[in-house]
Amino acid sequence: MTSNRNVLFLSAVIVYLVGTTEFMLSSIMSPLALAFEVSSEQIPWLISSYALAYTLTAPLIGYLSDRIDKRKILLTAILLLSLDSLAIIFSPNFSVAVIFRVIGGVASAALVPVIFSLIADVIKRENQAAAMGSVMMGMTVGIVTGPMLAGILVQYFSWYSPFILTSLCGLFAFSISWFILPSSKKNHTYPHSLSCLIQANILRLIIAKGLWNGVSVSIFLLSGEIIRQRTALETAEIGIIMGLFGIGLFIGNALVAKIAKYKLQDAAKLILILLGILVALVLFITGKLPLVGDCICLLFIGVALGVASPVSTSLLAKESTKNKGLVLSVSESINNLALLITIPAFSLLVTENNLSTLVLSVILIISSAIFLVMATLNLRVRKNRRYR
Repeated sequence: MTSNRNVLFLSAVIVYLVGTTEFMLSSIMSPLALAFEVSSEQIPWLISSYALAYTLTAPLIGYLSDRIDKRKILLTAILLLSLDSLAIIFSPNFSVAVIFRVIGGVASAALVPVIFSLIADVIKRENQAAAMGSVMMGMTVGIVTGPMLAGILVQYFSWYSPFILTSLCGLFAFSISWFILPSSKKNHTYPHSLSCLIQANILRLIIAKGLWNGVSVSIFLLSGEIIRQRTALETAEIGIIMGLFGIGLFIGNALVAKIAKYKLQDAAKLILILLGILVALVLFITGKLPLVGDCICLLFIGVALGVASPVSTSLLAKESTKNKGLVLSVSESINNLALLITIPAFSLLVTENNLSTLVLSVILIISSAIFLVMATLNLRVRKNRRYR
């Protein structure tokens, strides 16, 4: 019988690879543009294509994982993710590289939700939250080290060094997974109600999360180029600075348990966090602060997102009751759809140095998210008063 501890550690390694693969491009966009002989504003399509594939396939794969052995899905996805990194290296042109990133997005869409579904199968109910939290730390570490490792490898070796590393690590994870991953029993099928997705509170929270998450992550992914325009820093140095965002995420994850003790509704906590994110984003984009200030902003945004993500997920889970899987998978897809839209648009503004328009866009979008959460909070307050 496979040890649950081994399964959790392997799961953390797998989501670490997903985090690294997704975020490492943020610090090497200019070197990739030179390698594929395209303009800098075209490179974000490597990120957007990945996000599009993830967006479209995550709900479907989540649905299938209840009807197909999760072990088979995970092994196939790990192998695809590993081979995808190698395929990008040998891509004859940029268009082919984008297609391979689509395959990587599909593989990641199969890995993250199915990993957490598998954990729910093998871990006792009372221990699932702690287990999932420990596995999510793997993703956070990947976000921290991905840009740093990619920047250092490109600086001292070549543009394709990060892809070789992720491919080798993926193949190693595949070989270990073959022996450790347990098989899962097929669940009995039951109808899912799509009507839960149009309930006012659920719809507001899904849209709000997509808005603030999409904007915040997009600015982070483009922060390397923003800093490059302002400074004469090398690629490796920019990668290290961007790693502060991931460190902030790690700190934010650790603070969730303490913040949960405060007697304040989750929606109210989320509103305060989003206000902090808005201020930090505006300060970073406008460039009014010195480099140290920009670093502090990236760190703070990471901390805030590290808290906001589980708080908002908890809110959605409480509102969706019996349809948690469906609601959370759709929310994940909306998050990636927001990235798909905002990354190319924001990248164009950054390339043209049109930061004033970028600031106005960020203020408008984050403010809209705050108002949606406020509407949810007001509705909950009215319900509480009604039941008193």
